Amino acid sequence: MFSDPRPTEHVVVPAGARAVFAGAPSFVDPAAERQRPRVVVPPESVIPPLANGERDVWLIEWQVVEDAFDVSVDEHVEWDIVDADPSHGVHFGGRRTVSEERNTYLEDLGAGVERPIAGTVARIDQVSVRYAPSANGSGQEPIPGSAMQHAARALAPRIPHEGTIIGWVVRIRVD
Repeated sequence: MFSDPRPTEHVVVPAGARAVFAGAPSFVDPAAERQRPRVVVPPESVIPPLANGERDVWLIEWQVVEDAFDVSVDEHVEWDIVDADPSHGVHFGGRRTVSEERNTYLEDLGAGVERPIAGTVARIDQVSVRYAPSANGSGQEPIPGSAMQHAARALAPRIPHEGTIIGWVVRIRVD
């Protein structure tokens, strides 16, 4: 077993404090430092291999939020799925491959041909990644291989995490 260098704590900084101190990243207010809440991030979940008749389906976080979508373990689902965006695999750094996704905006995004899937949700993993400045300086981009996966019973409530939630992997035991 290897040692994971990722921090196990996530500091929650109020938006007002970020706005006030955004121009001075080296300044730390000692009073604010003492009062900052610390959230313990659980260790990354161990993901069991797919069993016969199981398939992993990616849910895109912004679509989950936009549609106020929820699903839970042991729920029966009937979805239309498409081939997953290959960029999702970069987040896992080769640790996991998810080849299908439920894309509710496929007409707008050109996600491909839909096909049905039906079955029972066997597992849900919340996926978060860390971001860093992009190479061209145009903003932030996900750090390849930085994905952390936390087993969940449903899409809400969110589990304490490192970085930003970008999606969910839902394991379906196909009918």
